[in-house]
Amino acid sequence: MIKNLISPNFIFRGAFIIFTLFIQFVPLKSVAQINSFKFEVYNNTGKIEQDIICDIYGDSLIIGVIPYQAKDLKLIPTFSMGSNNKAYINAINQESKITENDYKSALFYDVKISGKVKYRYKVELIYTGLPLVYVNTDNIAPINSKDIYVNGQIIIYPNNESPKFSATMQIKGRGNSTWTMPKKPYKVKLANKASILGMPEDKEWVLLANYADKSLIRTSIALGLGQKARFAYTPNMQHVDLILNGIYQGTYLIGEQIKVSKGRVNIKELDDADNDEQSISGGYLLEIDARLDETYWFRTSKDLPVTIKSPEDITPQQLEYISNYFKTTEDALYSSDFHTENGYIKYINPETFIDFYWINELFKNNDAQFYSSVYLYKDRNSKLNVGPLWDFDISAGNINYNGCDYPIGWWIRDSKWIDRLFEDPAF
Repeated sequence: MIKNLISPNFIFRGAFIIFTLFIQFVPLKSVAQINSFKFEVYNNTGKIEQDIICDIYGDSLIIGVIPYQAKDLKLIPTFSMGSNNKAYINAINQESKITENDYKSALFYDVKISGKVKYRYKVELIYTGLPLVYVNTDNIAPINSKDIYVNGQIIIYPNNESPKFSATMQIKGRGNSTWTMPKKPYKVKLANKASILGMPEDKEWVLLANYADKSLIRTSIALGLGQKARFAYTPNMQHVDLILNGIYQGTYLIGEQIKVSKGRVNIKELDDADNDEQSISGGYLLEIDARLDETYWFRTSKDLPVTIKSPEDITPQQLEYISNYFKTTEDALYSSDFHTENGYIKYINPETFIDFYWINELFKNNDAQFYSSVYLYKDRNSKLNVGPLWDFDISAGNINYNGCDYPIGWWIRDSKWIDRLFEDPAF
């Protein structure tokens, strides 16, 4: 078996995968004689609807990403070079903003310096197979805050014959540790509710970068499993390529922000008047999050850090109610008769905890050990549920601590609450 693993074919495939990841996430420092290369709408009217700004890798490769809808690729490029340089295709001189070529296939530009060929660039326009999302901020304003929205427009070209989507929107940063990474995640707020790529309509959407997960698929696979489980709701997500103010950012997930609404976490939304005995029982959207970075939060007697996601402006009476509900639940869970009809079953829906457990344990999801990104909700006159699922970036071996880099052994099973539930044979 070892012999097979180090066959020339295996080495070639491995090297190709590493190169592909390398050029997406770590573009080479250019020593190129072609300094910029793009296709402008102005010079290609009726053929492209957005400028295509190409990435230049070293002194040999120029790549531009195009949508499925781009069919006529007889285009005129705009490019810049050193003042004494000239570019040729098959010995034909190429002039910026003038010379048209068909880019359905890769073309090779020879750059001559003082009459001699010094560099050869492969120029290629690629359709990745994914929907293409353009985000254009007003006046090319940078998105550098998780608190302040920037105005702009979002345009989405599907990967089929469906019509494109276009809307005015606001965009800002999002995430905690993910916001500190080079490839940024974003939150989008549309001016009006709309469906995106067939997902139920809403105003609020997320663009997840998945920078920590170089496979880019852990979260989408986990959420796909969640949609086959017994959860009332699992966020919808789709892979897309993102171009921000003309610059290709890589592959993202676009999808549903976890929030209280009919199409998402469908529970009663509390307002500040809901303080009487009946209405105060729900609904609440909560997150176990050790960072405690929400305005309102509490800790349970077992030291679970619970933050309030909804209602955002929770009243003192509502905060007291939900914190007491957690206390009562925890007391019942750790009581001597916890496994009877007078125990935890009065306060939680175990089916959601079972499905939450299975999927997160299968992925050995580090954060899901009741540390962060563990959502819970409680509807009016209803029990506590765990869910929706969220955040699988550092799961399935994509971590080098807590033993979560090994596919053997338990992790979620040792969580607070879960460890106690496992003492009940019925669970």
